[in-house]
Amino acid sequence: MREFEEANVELRERLPPVVAMLIVPKAEQCYRWRVQLDCGCVNEVMTRGKECPPCERQWRGPEHEWLQKGQMLCVHDDAPPARHQEIVEWGERRERTFPADPVEPRHGIDPQTWALIRHNEPHASAFWKVTLTCGHVTDVIAPDLGWKPDDGPRRCSAKRVAEMTKEFEEFWASNPTATR
Repeated sequence: MREFEEANVELRERLPPVVAMLIVPKAEQCYRWRVQLDCGCVNEVMTRGKECPPCERQWRGPEHEWLQKGQMLCVHDDAPPARHQEIVEWGERRERTFPADPVEPRHGIDPQTWALIRHNEPHASAFWKVTLTCGHVTDVIAPDLGWKPDDGPRRCSAKRVAEMTKEFEEFWASNPTATR
């Protein structure tokens, strides 16, 4: 409870008092749960009272996406890879325009790689809202603006697969500690 209250003191100090009173719970209003996940890990989570168990809440995934009600994900080095999920329903399509990327590399990317992936000009991408077999609803990016689900997936040519394989082999040879 002490750790909980110390964290909330900091949060309350950053918010206007009226807002803090509404959204920052007191320790006695919360209930602490231990949840065992399929991988065997045990997570501790807090809810507002025992009338709201973790299995009736929506939690966020590793990329802050909303998961299905009651689902939690565990991400650790030896976790099994996420299951591949098929798309069972294609929803609405939307376009988003992005500004040109900065000249300086971002996100710790080396300058050589940044030069290859950087967009010098503003560009647009198309996104589709999809429902997966597990029930999750998420966005996927289309290969290009004119692509439709009926077009199906795009396959690389055998020549391009050979080029990518060579590039990966060269990368792994020069970076032996990189994961495959």
